[in-house]
Amino acid sequence: MIKRIVTDVLPSQVTMLTNLAAIDGGTVEPPQDQGDGKVTLVVTFPIDLPGDETVPGESPWMSIARAEIGVKEGPRGASNPRIEDYFTATDLGPRPDSVPWCSAFVNFCMRESGMPRTRSGFARSWLAWGSEVDEFEPGCVVILSRGQADRSSGHVGFYVGADGDDNIRLLGGNQHDEVNIASFLRERVLGKRIPVTAEGAGRETVETGRAAAPGSGPIGRALQDQIVQIAARSAIARFPWPDRGVAPVGYIKGMAVVYAQVYAKFNAGDPAATEMARANSGDTDRDALAWYADEFATAGMRNDTAGPDTLRHLFVLLIGLGMRESSGKYCCGRDQMASNTDADTAEAGLFQTSYNAHNASPILPAIFAAYRANPNGFVDIFKEGVTCSAADFENFGGGDGEEFQRLSKACPAFAAEFAAVALRHLKDHWGPIKRKEVEIRPDCDAMLREVQVAVDGVPIA
Repeated sequence: MIKRIVTDVLPSQVTMLTNLAAIDGGTVEPPQDQGDGKVTLVVTFPIDLPGDETVPGESPWMSIARAEIGVKEGPRGASNPRIEDYFTATDLGPRPDSVPWCSAFVNFCMRESGMPRTRSGFARSWLAWGSEVDEFEPGCVVILSRGQADRSSGHVGFYVGADGDDNIRLLGGNQHDEVNIASFLRERVLGKRIPVTAEGAGRETVETGRAAAPGSGPIGRALQDQIVQIAARSAIARFPWPDRGVAPVGYIKGMAVVYAQVYAKFNAGDPAATEMARANSGDTDRDALAWYADEFATAGMRNDTAGPDTLRHLFVLLIGLGMRESSGKYCCGRDQMASNTDADTAEAGLFQTSYNAHNASPILPAIFAAYRANPNGFVDIFKEGVTCSAADFENFGGGDGEEFQRLSKACPAFAAEFAAVALRHLKDHWGPIKRKEVEIRPDCDAMLREVQVAVDGVPIA
């Protein structure tokens, strides 16, 4: 049998689609309310398609996934313990099957087969995992939109084949409340990804190290303490920034630790960190590194080659931006003199970023989803030397935009990683960048270089 799952159906279309399905021998289950005035239909046809059966030599996680086919949510009020087990492969820990579990299922299959995983309960976290492929491959991880394409919700599963020109077949969890193979519209695809492979090896040889996911902390407590000491004794910690004064001690320490985490992720092949570290694009309309090329050259910092130097220089710019926008105050709310008070445009956090920047790169919603699921952002470090008021923590609007404001202040590492990627695509989002008011400090670069040395001396688990 083949199941097709059709989302975003208007109630007025249900009868027509049911009649069309019946012509081909299909049956339609009762519509599921999406909560947005539309419904989801599950249509079953009595045929099989290629990919429904095990394929010799397929990826190891696929045999794990196929063995789970048929696992269903428990009856109302009784969660299935097997689905709760899937959540143990995420940082959420055991959760009832009433919690969306498609990402938990993919994490479970990857863990059981010894593969890297995101450890996140959010489907879009997989957009920042592994590497993107140009064409669909059997077993690749496919990320779909759910509802509006620019929202943070989504669906994820494993590709098994095509279903005509307009649909693809995914083996996944939480597909009509169970593990099965179902068809989805091809137009919903946001990404198709495979594990990062060892350089020079075929795709059968996967790196043994776990690729770091956004939001996960690949540096341990001992290394954090070492980096905090590097920051505390650095010259930049005592530098009087023009019109701002000396930075809060927690800001320099916190940004040093965030940079250490991002640098470790870069070494592990993380897509977001790799995007930050790409060479100067030359696009002065979008890329802040291109816009600041002359200033970097004057400071002796070249960004014409992708890699750690460019990543470090981006964080030099980011640290300067934080001082201009918030004076290094992690809890900074929106500018009370400004009129941007809706959820999408209200600015928040160290870099005064707003949610409407998230469309600048597909990596940005993935960072948001991953940190939303695992908000470990070193806020206790950033608190040192900072006093926050109740007004600072006020958020505006609702939905994802309001959550973005809250997370930007509660999780400074998120604010930094999001802004760092956005700087490569949307430099005019920040007035101080556009007006070239952000100072490029060589002593900041010197501190971050020392942080790199510390990270390189510690093996990443």
